[in-house]
Amino acid sequence: MKKYTCSRQKGTKGHCFQAQVFRPDGTSLCAIEPTDDENEASNMAEFICKGLNEKLKDKSVKRILTENQKTYLLNYFFKNEEFAGWKSIATSLLETGECVVAGTKCIWLGGVGNFIKTENADGFYGCLKYSFDLEIFLTSEHFKSITEIYAEQLVEKKKQLDSELVDIYLLK
Repeated sequence: MKKYTCSRQKGTKGHCFQAQVFRPDGTSLCAIEPTDDENEASNMAEFICKGLNEKLKDKSVKRILTENQKTYLLNYFFKNEEFAGWKSIATSLLETGECVVAGTKCIWLGGVGNFIKTENADGFYGCLKYSFDLEIFLTSEHFKSITEIYAEQLVEKKKQLDSELVDIYLLK
């Protein structure tokens, strides 16, 4: 079984330490902010790795998304205003992995729709049972590429907000 790993690096000035967590496929999951404490960053990375690896072992543990994570996934992957109930269906898929929907075609074609399996819903006429595996979706290139772009936009927005905050404080 592949597992999450972490690494520790000494900063460029020799006194700053940072750590990084890697996904099982070797891509970077996150970097721990540099710190002067030699152990703080690596301890945090090891803590994250241990928790993620425990979760990998126990397939019965379902991921619980934060509101920010849910909002991001809903707005950037599931949003389909052509279908009135898209948000409640998507929320159910994110929270439980399943939903019974009226109709004979999936409302998402391509994108996230490639990760939603459908089958006739037993006991319901003209309805489909949607099944969605969040963990598989989160490891997809589709998710990674859109998330990388969005994260870059957030970093730029943060820089703009930081600059605005400094400007406002300079008014004092």
